Amino acid sequence: MALLRPGLLIVVAAAALAALMLPVTAAQAAEPAAVAPMPTVILVRHAEKVDDKTADPVLSAAGIVRAEALAVALKDAGVTNIITTSLQRAILTAKPIAALRRITPQVMTIERNGLKQHIGAVVAAVRAPNLPKNAVVLVVGHSNTVPLILAALGGPTLPQMCESDHSTMYVLTPDASGSVKVIRSQYGLLAPPDLVQHPSGCG
Repeated sequence: MALLRPGLLIVVAAAALAALMLPVTAAQAAEPAAVAPMPTVILVRHAEKVDDKTADPVLSAAGIVRAEALAVALKDAGVTNIITTSLQRAILTAKPIAALRRITPQVMTIERNGLKQHIGAVVAAVRAPNLPKNAVVLVVGHSNTVPLILAALGGPTLPQMCESDHSTMYVLTPDASGSVKVIRSQYGLLAPPDLVQHPSGCG
């Protein structure tokens, strides 16, 4: 594993894990289908990408360092599942932690004009009844999808992330009442405070 460069701040968010419900049995077929309670979800944006004017750029040198920082930050978080988009910057951000945890990420394509469908598919995957007990799901998204996924999973409604913000990490954990607790932290080299997402947007 690559060593972190000086100045990197790793924030590991501790979160309680939730047990999954059993699937509906044949005797309950007449009742509404049970929905598995949400597991712990760790939600981040992809790391920094190269500015090569292509539609699917890879990570920059800073992005590669950040991907390694994510793996270090989550090495003891018990990640069991990883969801990314099909874009290289998301896949490569998840690559170090996937290798460390020996996980094959679930890759989800965002179809043209299909953002709403993509968010729905991510939520369905997070709540899938076949997830392991006490699952911890890492979702690697984009500046426009992270806030939408956060809200769809019961978190607050936030504007699109600022372009410079690659360090924010959201940890979502359900409580006994079914509500979702959201912890916002940062990892890796932090973005300047005035450039990180604010409730009013990037300005």
